[in-house]
Amino acid sequence: MQGVGKLSQRVKNEDGGRLWPWVVAAFVLAAALSTGAYLFFKDSSGQKRQVAAAFQPVTSFTGPRVARSLYFPAADGKYLRAERRDVRDSADKAQQVRAVVEELVRGPLSEGLTPSFPAASRVKSVFISPDGTAYINFSREIQHEFPGGAWTETLTIYSLTNTLAEAFPDIRQVQIMVEGTAIDTLAGHIDTTRPFRPRPALNKE
Repeated sequence: MQGVGKLSQRVKNEDGGRLWPWVVAAFVLAAALSTGAYLFFKDSSGQKRQVAAAFQPVTSFTGPRVARSLYFPAADGKYLRAERRDVRDSADKAQQVRAVVEELVRGPLSEGLTPSFPAASRVKSVFISPDGTAYINFSREIQHEFPGGAWTETLTIYSLTNTLAEAFPDIRQVQIMVEGTAIDTLAGHIDTTRPFRPRPALNKE
């Protein structure tokens, strides 16, 4: 404040006191704005750090769980290999099946395995018919972002089918659907209008 006093006295001497109140006010206002800006950016940077921490990926869950064998394509692209994983359990059969498929869509956690589905794929619904057919309804990304290739399609289909058939012995076959409709093919090579029965020969321990 001594600087403000000296400045105001100088202005008084030079212009007879007509301008000094405005100069002093401008000086005080600039100091206040500088302090406010410092506090604002300090607080907002801390807030950003808290928000970022809140959106860290969730890798565990609470509640009942059951161990399942999930079959993913091996890195060599020839067979399916099992990864043992805890999956969310439920009293509802369709919810049990959905939890298993969602873990498949999430992808493998072990080295030497590759994803079965495009990363953006989502499970929209699951229905189990009395004859043992599991209807798995995916989002459109499973088809639109599928990498292609006849053998890639084969491993994707039987990654799903073999996993569900082993986890749920009463599931006899699996029908893949997209946005509530049966599709002709995932990527142009295999007919997916029909349900698929498991092929255990593709599983390699």
